[in-house]
Amino acid sequence: MLNEETRNELSANPNTLYIGADVGSTEMKLAAADRQRSKPLEKTLEPFDDAGLLDWVKVARRDLGLQEGPVVFIHEAGRDGFALHWWLDMLGVQSVVVDPASIETSARKRRAKTDRLDARLLLSKARSYFAGHSGAFAVVRVPSEEVEDERRRSRELKALKEEAARAKTRLNGLLAQKGVKLALGKDFVAQLKQVTTPWGTSLPPHLKAEILRQVERLELVESQIAQLEQAHQVDMAAGTTEADRQGAKLVQLVGVGPATAITLPKDFFWRDFKNGKEVGAAAGLTGTPRVTGTSTDIEQGISKAGNSRVRTLMIEIAWMWVRLQPASPITQWFQARMDGTKRSKRKNIVAVARKLLIALWRYATRGVIPDGARLKSAN
Repeated sequence: MLNEETRNELSANPNTLYIGADVGSTEMKLAAADRQRSKPLEKTLEPFDDAGLLDWVKVARRDLGLQEGPVVFIHEAGRDGFALHWWLDMLGVQSVVVDPASIETSARKRRAKTDRLDARLLLSKARSYFAGHSGAFAVVRVPSEEVEDERRRSRELKALKEEAARAKTRLNGLLAQKGVKLALGKDFVAQLKQVTTPWGTSLPPHLKAEILRQVERLELVESQIAQLEQAHQVDMAAGTTEADRQGAKLVQLVGVGPATAITLPKDFFWRDFKNGKEVGAAAGLTGTPRVTGTSTDIEQGISKAGNSRVRTLMIEIAWMWVRLQPASPITQWFQARMDGTKRSKRKNIVAVARKLLIALWRYATRGVIPDGARLKSAN
């Protein structure tokens, strides 16, 4: 992990080799230089070519007149996830994963864009970053392979629930084509066989067959959802990992359900946050004021620069919290600022989501129960 101490050590070492990389599915364009040299050395390799990369590093060091030292490999986060980072870590190379959206580009004119130029740009930004310019780009915090694997369950569960919702919408749409309304339940198939249209005819055979196939898909998805939730309940009860133990704490709070207990610990709380401000910023729930001195100060809304899954979840949980936790100071803060308008509700519920996320983080990681919160075991 690239922390401030590691960054300073790499920057102070005159033999550090910097490599900017644009990585595609079939090749990666590399540009290498030391801290001072302006013209980079370039190379094209296949992704995950161990021998090719290490051999070229030796050649680059020789051509640049560098002695043995650390290698810093700078690349953007892409569709391959963190596979490249883990591969480089195995080779003993310091990998720096960059958020692509954080790299500034000129909007004054059309900009030439090729893989080669992108590799050079990353190299230039990296040398600036290690020279002390922290605003050159934003570095992505990369989880370990174990933590990343733990996050799969919450993401799969979310995807399955979305798939189930789409299947239900599809079923209702198919029935609506014949003016039929039929509640989804255990006896849905039995009722489907007997249902008729408002004008007294039976459902056409092909439509009925399509509905039955859609029901089968929905039942499979709901079965997988139940299996995942059951597996998580077992893991929380056993306290298999730190994330499971955190989830077991969270689910004790009134208004916090299994989805929250899965998502927050496994998808968010693995990061080493220093304070509540970092927690809110990582979820994209912090404000973005616009203060220009002479003009009227403007609040542009939340940044939305962080984890979108956590941000969406926390907005949903915030509404549950203000309804089910009336004694909480967070709820009382919300009620005190309500003026009865929809705009006031939308604006203040975001602040509730941020405050609540920080409170849940402190409870899950430090055991600090949110003020005024009710526990399910106390009901």
